[in-house]
Formats: sequence, C-alpha cells, structure tokens
Amino acid sequence: MDVSVKKNTSGLVASFLIAVGVTQPAWAQGNSSRLLEEVVVTAQKRAENAQDVPISLSAFSGEKLEAMGIDNAQDLQRITPGLVYSTGPIQYSLIYIRGIGTDVFIPSADSSVATYLDGVYFPYAHGIAGSFTEVERIEVLKGPQGTLFGRNTTGGAINIVTRNPGEETLAKVKLRYGRFDEKNVRVYGQTPITDAIAVGLSAFKTTSESYYDPSPDSPVQSVRDREESGAHLKLRFDFNDKLSLDLAGLITDSTAPLVNSIENTKPAGESFRPNDTRPYDFESNVDGFFESKDVLYYGTLSWSGDLLAAKLFASTQSVEGQTLYDFDGGPGNGVYFDVPDEFVDANSLEFQLQSVPDGWLTFDSRVEWTLGYYYFDSIGGYGSVYFGLAEPNQPGAAPVFGIETLLAALSITGMGDNIEIVERGTVDTESDAFYGQATWDITDRIALTLGGRYQDETRATVVSESALSMRPSEEEVPLFTFEPKSTTTTNFSPKVALDFRPFDDATMIYMSAQKGFKSGTYNVVSLDQEPAYVEPEEVEAFEIGVKGDWLDGALTYAVAAFQNNLENLQTLNISLASGGSSQLSNAAKAKIEGADYDITWQVAPESIPGLVMTTSGAYLNGAYEDFKNGAGFDEETGVYFGPGQQVPSERRDFSGNETVRTPKFSGTLGLDYLMFFDSGEMEMGVNASYNSGYYFDTQNTEEQDEHVLYGARISYLHYETNLRLSLQGANLGDELYYSDKLINDFGTNSFYAPPATYSISVSWQGGDI
Repeated sequence: MDVSVKKNTSGLVASFLIAVGVTQPAWAQGNSSRLLEEVVVTAQKRAENAQDVPISLSAFSGEKLEAMGIDNAQDLQRITPGLVYSTGPIQYSLIYIRGIGTDVFIPSADSSVATYLDGVYFPYAHGIAGSFTEVERIEVLKGPQGTLFGRNTTGGAINIVTRNPGEETLAKVKLRYGRFDEKNVRVYGQTPITDAIAVGLSAFKTTSESYYDPSPDSPVQSVRDREESGAHLKLRFDFNDKLSLDLAGLITDSTAPLVNSIENTKPAGESFRPNDTRPYDFESNVDGFFESKDVLYYGTLSWSGDLLAAKLFASTQSVEGQTLYDFDGGPGNGVYFDVPDEFVDANSLEFQLQSVPDGWLTFDSRVEWTLGYYYFDSIGGYGSVYFGLAEPNQPGAAPVFGIETLLAALSITGMGDNIEIVERGTVDTESDAFYGQATWDITDRIALTLGGRYQDETRATVVSESALSMRPSEEEVPLFTFEPKSTTTTNFSPKVALDFRPFDDATMIYMSAQKGFKSGTYNVVSLDQEPAYVEPEEVEAFEIGVKGDWLDGALTYAVAAFQNNLENLQTLNISLASGGSSQLSNAAKAKIEGADYDITWQVAPESIPGLVMTTSGAYLNGAYEDFKNGAGFDEETGVYFGPGQQVPSERRDFSGNETVRTPKFSGTLGLDYLMFFDSGEMEMGVNASYNSGYYFDTQNTEEQDEHVLYGARISYLHYETNLRLSLQGANLGDELYYSDKLINDFGTNSFYAPPATYSISVSWQGGDI
C-alpha cells in the first residue's frame, strides 16, 4: 500500500486512543481498509461494479478474502448471507443458496447451485471445497442463473475467477501452521515471456491431522491425514489490441479420512453399533477414506472489434474418485461401501457475441446485449460400487436389505463371508443451449433487461447392472442387467428485470422475474430396480431489491426480498434397502421466501478511516407445499420407505415440512481496524456468524442446532521487507455443530464441524506490483 503520510505512534496506548476515537491521527487522509475495495464482477458476462448490477450477489476480491481470513470455498458461508456450504459425508460440495440446493453427491446428477472456475462449469464439485489457487475475485450469485451461465441452475452460482498473468513480474509465498498439525504452503508467480506472452503459475499443498479420535471400542485406532495439493498454470497471448488467447491447466489431488460420530441408532444397526459415541469420537472396523483427482484444461479466444466482441471458449475435464466407507458406522462387522472408480468426464464449448459501445445494434449506446451458444457433454457415474455384507444370520441383516431370499441362499451355501454385491451405473449427458440477454437504457435513470435460454438435453443410461463378486477370486455372478434408456427434455427459461435510479446515481432499485431449470437424471445404481427417471427441477423466482451508498459513500448496502416457487425439487435419500446406495426423487412443490442484506460501513472516514464494520443476514421461510410421496425411515422400526423399497411400506406425506438446509435466520457481524506505523501497518478483526439451525432431511428428523461462531485475526505488514505475519482463530467459542449428517438404515452418521482452530502464517510478495 502507498502510504503518503505515516503515523507517528508512541506505542499501544496511542494506538488504543486512536482506535476508540479519542485522538485523530494526521495520517488519516487517504488510507483505508482492504474491505472497502470496489469489486468488479462479470455476473452479466461484462465487467461492472457489483453495486451497479441488478442481481442479488455477494462479491469478494482476493485481497478482501485474505483480509477476512477466507482461503477455501466452504468458508464463504461465514461471510455470505443465505449460503449453506457443506463438504458432506464423502467430501463432496453440498451447496444451498436461499434454501435451494440438492444433497447430491453422485456423479450422474447436477447440483442446484453451479460452481464455475474461470467460466468452466464443474459438474462434480467436490474438489472445489479445498484450498484456493490465486484468486482474483469470487462472486456468489443468488437465484436462477440460466440466462447467461452455461448450465442452468435453480439456486444460484459460485463464480471463482483466478488471476490472469499480465505485464508485471510478481512472486508470492504464504506459509501457515495451525492446530491439528495443519501445514499449508501456497505459492504464485507470474512473468512476461515476451511483449505478447505472459505466464502465471500457482500451487498449494495442505496436510492436517483429523480432529476425530477413536473410542476404546473402535477396531480402527488411527486414521490417515487429510492432504490436498494442486497446481494451476495459465498462459496469455496478446496478439494485438483486439485479439488474445488464454490457455490454462489445473490439477488437484485430495485425500481425506472418512470417520464420523454415531447417533440415533436404528434397530437394524444395534448389533453393529450398540452405543452412540461422543462428539469427535468414532467407532469403526473400516479404515475409511476418500481420494480424488481432478484434471482440467481450458482456453478462451477473445476478439474485440469496432462493431462487436466475440469469444470462443472450450474445456475438457476428468474427475476420478475412490471411496471406502463404513456404511453402518459402527465397530461391528456390518456393511462397508467400497467405490474404487467413480468418475466424470466432461467437455464444454461456448461461443459468445457481445455488444461494444457505439457498435452494432447498440442504438447510440443505449443497448447492451449478449448472445451465445453453449454445448456440454459428459459421462459420469460408478464403474463399480461394492457392498460388503454382514453374515446373513447376524441379527438385523435381513431387515437392512429386505432381500431375504438372497441372504437365505447365501447362508445355506456358507458364502456369506466370501461375497460382495457389486453395482454399476453411468449416465451420459448431451446438451445444446442458446441464450441471449439485452439491457435497454430507456432513460438515464430507467433500464429494462430481457433475457432467455433455450436448452435441448438428452440424458441416457449407459450401464446399469448388478452382480455377486466372489472373494478373493473376484469372479462375478450376474444378477440384473438393464437395457439403456434415454430421455430428451427441452426448456425455455425467460428473464425480465427493471431497474431505476429515482433519486441519484447512488441508489438503484430493481425488480426481476425469471424461471430456472435443472436437468433430470436417472437412478442407475440399484440391485434389482430398473433405472428410474428423476424429473427436472424448475423454479419461478421473483425479487425486488435496492442497492446504494449513504453518508457520502461511507456506507454501502444491498437489500433484497424474494420468493421462489419450485416444482419437482430433487431430493436424495441414502439406503441399502432402496436396492442401491442412493436414490433421487422429486418433491412436487415447494416455496421458499425471504429477504437478505449486505452492509459495509466505514464508521468514521475522516477521523478513523481504517475502522470498518460489515454485517449481513438472510431471513428464510421454506416449506414443501406438496410432497405426498416422501422417502425416509420409519421412526420406530427404522425400515426404509421410498423409491426402490425392498420391504413393502407406505410412502409418507411430507407436505408442510420445512425445506432442508433452510435456516430461519443466518447473519454475520464483523469489525475490522487498520492502523499505520512508521515501519508498517496492522490489521485487526473480530467477527461472529449466527445460524438459527435447520433440518438435514426432508422427513424433518435430524437437525442442525442453533450456533454462533466467533473468529478473530491480526496481521502486521512490514513495508521494507513486504512480509506479513498473521494470527487467526476460528470457532473460538468451541461451538459444537455439524458439518453434515447422513441418515441410513443403521442410524445417523454425524459429521461434526471442526472445533476451535487457530493458526499462524507468514506471507511475502515481491515484484513489479
């Protein structure tokens, strides 16, 4: 930071007096916190100030994220109202915005909230939850985003934009050490190779121990460490002032232990896990883990002429995963879940035309427009899913599966200990979409936006079969093989928005109505059930909001009220008694309404410009209006009811139940202060985030408790060496709450979020910028 006038301090006493406003330092003019940076976003596919976009969003620059102590996607929920971000039971990203999302962690289905990295849609977003590479900004877009973004979504989108290499030479290094032996290294470097070519490379590696401990009764007495690593290479070619080419490659690897606490054991699980465990304790006879590798290549060719601009974008992505999980969650010899080869291979192609000022069809620059075509194809699923069975004569074994005939036959032949059930299922997707959006400045203060997307998509099953696999020979006995099936859907999702500035340029009021669409898919992992088609999810969204600034720009705000009407909301249940590990189904109708706000206030810009308060919140009210065929577990017997059920049971009416992961209120409050010394500057911040709690399941039996999380951070930047030393703590109140819960035939496997953590880090930046 360029400090024109530096503060003379006589120590901490003077600093305290300034902090509370007793004295007014001479250095005050012109210096402010990193939290006050204006963020330029591309939520409408062109660069705009976040406050000028008639869309509800939260936007954060890389510097702002660093100042707030955010270095992974999951932590975004601490600073974004209405966002619930879990890594799920097997480290997948389960994302909800304003109560809309899906607990989908199967690679043959889509999330209701899409994740993009530099414009690339991630169909299987588990790897995104890890450490960031070099981030330029992150945009959390709320509500349907089908008009301009590649894959239509009903809940919103998280758009991560990484730094492009430029003309300057730059190097950055950050080292962090924290509780649970966390070790993190992040490096970034960029340099021009010629006047027209620049290269940038970022890399990271993180290792940490698990915060779970084995109970004395657990056969497994240790778990592997968590490890994440990745590298991101970007090349930029500026052929001239009109034509450029960006090429990039990203590789990430992650390994995580899979352990959990045991709660609410069902009758079927009593022989495998007789007692509930304490929080952060586990009992397991399986050394569970999850591994994944993501390889992504993408490129953008951009041209800007006098009449219009054009972009051609392409990507190819490969995700490979492996999972071993103790499905019953207990120390007994129950059921394990072994997936050696889950995968997604995806390709996308996008062509886009955009208006330029005074160009084609801009009508004296009163019209801005974007037109595009988007192609997407993928194949994903499970090459093999193995279930190791308990001995058939063990108490509770037959009720778990409801396949008494098969288990009895295995018992007679004495093969119970020597077989596994194997299921295979993959789905192919091919989609074509045409989209367009135009904004017309009717007057200097009123603008109208019209947009729409037409999509034609085919989903087809490629493999759906089951077999018995003999141990140790791995010889297979086929059970069921189902013929391929396909479904083609078409959809048009329109959007209309009106924004106006009734008083001055500092205040914008907007209203919008739009539709959103998320593709259907097939349940392909099943023992004896034909692949069942899950209907597409659709939403009608209405919103009114106001954005602006007040107090001569010292306070900026964004407030919005909204209503989302959903049809065929896709929900997920986990049960072996469904004939497979997971089954998607549709809730006929749901409604989620509410309001949210974001406020940033420079409390005393003249006397204490470094003092900034931030606050945000979201009020939500969500309910299933029509959900007569709900899936879940009988609360007394523990027997599964729902799609693919093996034991005859009536479906339940969940109409009136609260929608999942929809807290009545969630909010944040932060106070940050920046002080200057002759030798450097110090940032200090405290924050709190509140969540009123919510349900994890559509049956409304498993809850997230109300909780408050407190955090604090302090850092010092030394000007001469450009070294920054930081201390940070999260969940300093040691609040006990859940990251996720998995409800299955045996009971509830509860995944507790981390307890209190703290870390120390040192970073350095050098170069031309």
